[in-house]
Order: sequence, then structure tokens, then C-alpha cells
Amino acid sequence: QQQQQQQGLPPPDLSTLQIQLASVQPSNLPPVTAFDKNGLRVLFHFGANPPHPAICLVVVTVLNFGPAAIGGVQFQAAVPKALQVRLLTPTGTELAAHTTAPSAINQVMLVSNPTRIPIRLKFKLSFTVAGRQVTEMGECSSFPSM
Repeated sequence: QQQQQQQGLPPPDLSTLQIQLASVQPSNLPPVTAFDKNGLRVLFHFGANPPHPAICLVVVTVLNFGPAAIGGVQFQAAVPKALQVRLLTPTGTELAAHTTAPSAINQVMLVSNPTRIPIRLKFKLSFTVAGRQVTEMGECSSFPSM
């Protein structure tokens, strides 16, 4: 109902929004694998309860399936000028080596899309593994239509 009331209003400034990870309700859409290389995987889980109809609510999950611990994990995102993106504080920056279950870092990402164009996102994933600094880049356009 709140979304229906906001339908005609422009989306709020992303810098004013604080969304707790625990408050994100999962949607029925399957997660999208944005990155999968050398045991490191990035998944986008789409939230069912965005703060506005023109905002895409995403939980970014970084998983370590590799045999070595990973530190200094940082996920950065950029979108075309018609959109805005904001990443909230991640749950951590360290991923233990894979044992029986992969360790994970979660981070809420908001994408404001007032013109409702297809979302294209470029990302940079930086981390340290075995004492070596690594930077990976990627793109994802597998977002739900708005």
C-alpha cells in the first residue's frame, strides 16, 4: 500500500535511506550470479520490499569457495547517469577459507531508476588473497524490470 501511494512521487534521495539487512524481504526471483572466478562468487538477491517503486533493492552476497582466506574485500558499483546507486555498509571485509560452508559478506545496494530504463551496472571487486592484491571488474544487466 505504501508503494501504491508513492507511485506518482519521485524516488527519495538514496543518501537519505537507511535499510537494515534484516529488514530486506526476499523476492521470488532467483539470485543472479554477477561474478564467479577462482572460488569467489558474487550474487545479487533482489528484495521484495524496496522503499519506492522506482528503487531496486538488492542484497549483494560475496562468497568464498576457495581454499585460502580472503581479506580487504570491497565491492564498488557504478551505473549510467540516468540512474543512481548506493552501497550501504557491508557485514564485513574478511572471508575465511572454504570448509564445509562458504563464508559470506552481505551488503545492501539501492539502485534508483526514476525513468525505469533497463538497469546496467558495472562493478569493481577488490580483495587480498595469499598476500596479493587483486582487482576484478565486471558488468551485470540481469535486473528485474521496473
